[in-house]
Amino acid sequence: MDINLKLLEHNDEMEVFWELFNTYIDELAKDSTHGDGIDLEYYYSEEYRGAIDRIRQREKNPIRINFILNEDKIAGFAMCQFLYNEGNTCALMEFYLIEDYRNKGIGKKVYQELENYIVNEGLTGVELTPTNSVNQRFWESVGYSITDETDEENKRVFKKKL
Repeated sequence: MDINLKLLEHNDEMEVFWELFNTYIDELAKDSTHGDGIDLEYYYSEEYRGAIDRIRQREKNPIRINFILNEDKIAGFAMCQFLYNEGNTCALMEFYLIEDYRNKGIGKKVYQELENYIVNEGLTGVELTPTNSVNQRFWESVGYSITDETDEENKRVFKKKL
């Protein structure tokens, strides 16, 4: 399997991203056990989607969306925000593999490629918030540690120094 990342660069790719995101957020809401749960209405709203698109297109602290590809077929995505003015950290907002690609070591391989990309952009740390125990175990297996911090949905923040 030839798995790699491809930065979403064109607005016409956003429609494909949002279709995949819909599947992802529905799965996440169903399996969420950490924090206050997932507010589907918010994640489906024009407010949320418009904000993501605006932040993705700005110069300072942009959101980057990468498709995870298996050859030319989309296998998932990673969405992160580069916070250059907040300690040179990356907020890994979303990381999703389509079910057919899970539990095969692909997630760790893709994450390592994403981490290399983040380091090459000059960032020195990553933070994220797992939504359930399975996700938490995955992130701990690639070097993340739990902190005392929580996000706006009362999920614990995990961090990793790069």
